[in-house]
Amino acid sequence: MLRARRAGFTLTELLVVVALITVMGGTGVGMYANSYKRMMVEKAARELMLTAQYGRIMAIEQQTQMTIRFDATTNSFALTTVQWDADREEAVQVVVSDYYCKPFQIHPSVVIEQVAVGWDTANVSGSPGGGQATETAGISFYPNGTADMAVVQFGDGGSTHYTVSINPATGKAETVFGTAETIQPKVVDLEEPLR
Repeated sequence: MLRARRAGFTLTELLVVVALITVMGGTGVGMYANSYKRMMVEKAARELMLTAQYGRIMAIEQQTQMTIRFDATTNSFALTTVQWDADREEAVQVVVSDYYCKPFQIHPSVVIEQVAVGWDTANVSGSPGGGQATETAGISFYPNGTADMAVVQFGDGGSTHYTVSINPATGKAETVFGTAETIQPKVVDLEEPLR
């Protein structure tokens, strides 16, 4: 008598397939988590660069000083300016919040590791060996198109770092993947003609 053949998979074959799917899924989750952290650090650096560009443009356009303020307690930054308050008859600092620029709340996994304005360096939060800053740091943009020399480093507490540098002569911002030590200061000779 012939035995009837059954169509299907054996238990061993099914277990091998399930094991392969589990291994591939676990690898994908790990890669996704690292990519997500990197994207959040990059987003914070990009937002700072865009805020700096907007601050420079508005300082020139409105002929008033604009300042990016960092707040370590709320892990955020915002563009500010000084306006006259007629009711109180005094100048007050106000946060710029319009269609193009709003205060930016940095993702909790991202740390402002270093803020260097001029020749001063402030470890704003979470940097190795650095404590919490007691005051808010700021980068100013002036009506003549210049700015404070500044370097701001964002990181995820691991190996991902993005750095934003602001050229003092032109007020222009640039974002670079890496730490603040990798930034080479750019010297701009304003008297030398462009080629």
